[in-house]
Amino acid sequence: SKGNYMGSWSTPAIIHQGDSAVAVCAMATRVCGFDIKTGDLLWYCEGLSGNRGDLSYSSPMISGDLCVVSGGFQGPTIGFRIPKPGSASDGKNITDELRLWRIERNPQSIGTGLFLDGYVYRPGAGPNLMECIKADTGEFLWKERVGSKAFWGSAVFDGNHAYATNQSGTTIIFKPSPDGYNEIASNDLDDTCNATPAITDDAIYIRTYGKLWCIDGK
Repeated sequence: SKGNYMGSWSTPAIIHQGDSAVAVCAMATRVCGFDIKTGDLLWYCEGLSGNRGDLSYSSPMISGDLCVVSGGFQGPTIGFRIPKPGSASDGKNITDELRLWRIERNPQSIGTGLFLDGYVYRPGAGPNLMECIKADTGEFLWKERVGSKAFWGSAVFDGNHAYATNQSGTTIIFKPSPDGYNEIASNDLDDTCNATPAITDDAIYIRTYGKLWCIDGK
């Protein structure tokens, strides 16, 4: 740490490795893997400490053994391989061995993005960017300024389209693709919002400051 430790508000992601489960946690300066049965630290990967402060908001994005995590306050983003079961324990530092890339400065990341088919689609909490990142290299494939306000909620995916609601209560619907930003629709609820849309088979629920909305998914 650079001495500007602030903390973590990130929700852990749970992965299953054989008969065991690991909680992958974005901490203020590093990403840690904990045995959920014992709480023991199995491994950690350094790289989230930033020049403006050490903190995390968004959750780890994981597909297979590849994990992408963004620090807060326009801090770093890192990509690394999660250790195979039994290959790391007793708090092993995997940074030199398994970290693939690190980008020092990024848009503010509060809500969590989507990890789909080798690409991360990340909503920005300042500025209001939607980005596509190649997960194994950290290469930015495209960046698009979307709507008029930042995204504090996470992006969600219904199997076909992605949804993200910004702070003005506008939900952006787009088709995830590494080839470019493809917006399908933009729907305004005319109320401020920091929440993530919740999608069921037949409805979409969105919590704004003043109301809970249920939108017919048909």
